[in-house]
Amino acid sequence: MPQLLFERLNEQDRNFRPDFALNSTLSWIHGLSILMGSEDFSKEELQRKYSGIQRTSSTKSSETTVMSSLFMAINYLASLSVLKEIKSNVNDLARISIISWYYGIFHSANAMLVATNRDFIPDNHTNTANVWDDLIAKHDLIPAPFSYRVSSLIEAEYKGEIESNKDYSTTQLAHFYPQNKQQAKSACLSYLKGTASYLNWKKESEIKESKEFRDLGVSDFRTKKARELRDVKLKRHSCCFLHQASRYRGKANYRDSIYLGYGDNNPNLLNFTDDLFIVLKTFINVVFYYSSKRLEKELFTSFIEDLKKHSNLSISIDSLVN
Repeated sequence: MPQLLFERLNEQDRNFRPDFALNSTLSWIHGLSILMGSEDFSKEELQRKYSGIQRTSSTKSSETTVMSSLFMAINYLASLSVLKEIKSNVNDLARISIISWYYGIFHSANAMLVATNRDFIPDNHTNTANVWDDLIAKHDLIPAPFSYRVSSLIEAEYKGEIESNKDYSTTQLAHFYPQNKQQAKSACLSYLKGTASYLNWKKESEIKESKEFRDLGVSDFRTKKARELRDVKLKRHSCCFLHQASRYRGKANYRDSIYLGYGDNNPNLLNFTDDLFIVLKTFINVVFYYSSKRLEKELFTSFIEDLKKHSNLSISIDSLVN
C-alpha cells in the first residue's frame, strides 16, 4: 500500500529523507551511551579532573539557581527512568523521551554555568549553548565526548578540525549503528560535523538577509567581498555538545510528523530510551561533581541531604553523587 503521507511530504521537498534522520538520531545517542562506560566518568577520574577547581564567589541567589537547576534535571531523569521500562509501543515514547532528555541536559548545563559564573542568567537555549561552549567545553571542563567541539563555522575549518581527528570515519552516520568504542567516537564526530553543517547553513541564510550583504549587490558568496563578509561572521561562532543537544530536541519538537512514528519500524528504537537515560544520568553525575567543587562544601552537603530526605522522585540521589 502506498505511503500517502510520505509521498505528499516528499512532493513538497524532494530531499526529504526521514529514514536518514531517524538512523542518525539512534546512532548518535547510542554512540554517546557506549562512551559513558569510559574510565573518564569514574568517580576517581572525575575527582582527579576537578581536583584543581576553585570555589567561586557566589550569591545566595546563584547558589539557589545551581541547586534548583540540578533538581530540575533530576526530574527529567526520573521521567526517563520510567519511560525506559516500557518496551511495548516504543514509537509512542520516542519523541517525548528526546524532549525529557534534552531538558535534563539543558538544566544541568545551566547549573554548571551558574556555578562557574554567578552572573550568568539562563534565559534561552542558544545563549546557554554558546556560553557553555565558551566557559566549559573550550576549557576542557567536561570529559569527552561531551567536550567535542569545533571552534568555527567556516566550512573548511570545522571540516578540517573533525576530519583530522583519528577517530573520524567518512562513513555517513545514517549508514551505521555503533557497536564498539571506536565506532561510537566516529558517530559522535559525525553528528558534530552534521550539526556544524546545519548551523553553517542557518548562519549563511541569516547573512544573506543582512543589510551588509544586500549592499554588496550579490545573491551568493562567489565574490571575494561576499566570502570575506561571510567568513568574518562564521568565525565568531562555534559548535559544541549543547548545540547538538538543542538541534536534537528541535527535531523532536518541530520536525515533520513522520520522523519518529511512521513507516518501517527500526529495531534500534527498542533500546533508545535506555541510551537516553544512560547519557543523561552520566551528564548529571558529572555536573554534580563539578558543582560540589564550585559551591561551599557545607552547603553542597546540606543540599544532597535535603534531596535524600525530601525528594519524592524515584531516582536515588546516592546514584548521582557516588
